[in-house]
Amino acid sequence: MKASISAVIINLVFNYILIFGKLGLPALGVVGAAIATVISRYAELAIIVVYTHRHSYRFMFIKGLYRSFKIPVKLAKMIFKKGMPLLLNELFWSTSMTVMAQIFSTCGLNVVAGINISSTVTNLFNVVLISMGAAVSVMIGQTLGAGDIARAKADVWKLLFLNICACLVVGGILAAVSPFIPLIYNTTDDVRKLATHFMITSAVYMVFSAIANCCYFTIRSGGKTLITLLFDSVYSWVVIIPYTYIITNFTNLDIYAIYPLSYLTYVVKGIAGILIVKTGFWAQNVVSDKTAVKPVE
Repeated sequence: MKASISAVIINLVFNYILIFGKLGLPALGVVGAAIATVISRYAELAIIVVYTHRHSYRFMFIKGLYRSFKIPVKLAKMIFKKGMPLLLNELFWSTSMTVMAQIFSTCGLNVVAGINISSTVTNLFNVVLISMGAAVSVMIGQTLGAGDIARAKADVWKLLFLNICACLVVGGILAAVSPFIPLIYNTTDDVRKLATHFMITSAVYMVFSAIANCCYFTIRSGGKTLITLLFDSVYSWVVIIPYTYIITNFTNLDIYAIYPLSYLTYVVKGIAGILIVKTGFWAQNVVSDKTAVKPVE
């Protein structure tokens, strides 16, 4: 967290210096923004690496790290088997978001501008949603790794409930401020109106996005990476994109109806996620070849 916060601050500082040409440096514009981002990421990496090595007593994996770069074949196969679906998922999910943006862009340039404003603001509020997903992954993964399967199954519902409550609050705040935030942008009233509508839509459906996000990380924590691929990116390509394309291009609906209707797919995804998590098949110890048994207290 400290490294991430430092990276954000470094990025902001160098953005200001390099984009506008401060401290005697040339004004590089978008190139400066790119350079600032790269600098901040390397700084983040450096902080993590240095801290890890200086506190090796807390991070046992660092001991003997450079002794050999040989990876056992069995371990390599396991990493490939578990990691490849995640790699594919990130690739397909990213491209699906690009395609979704293209579909909405056919509704006009004002829509593109409105979505850009909405996405920027909504992503700020979605920090809570994303952070809770990461928390689920860490906490449930740790419990599964300890072999306490029953506790992992119980904790996931508590974390899911906490995430829902948090997103109800955050979504309410987003809905309340959505009419005012677009006013700070130098754009037309139509774009501001669209941005407000998009933000309110995101706020209303934030709970369902949170449920789907928690379910995704729960399934992934148990090593069911193929299921996460199907649940996330395959669902986007098979359901979300075709559905959004149809209501955009083959109906007479305007963007004020199309945008909230497209979010109904996240309701279905959230319900499907709950049903999958409820089965409990995801709850397994991926760091052991043996069946995990709850430790004796």
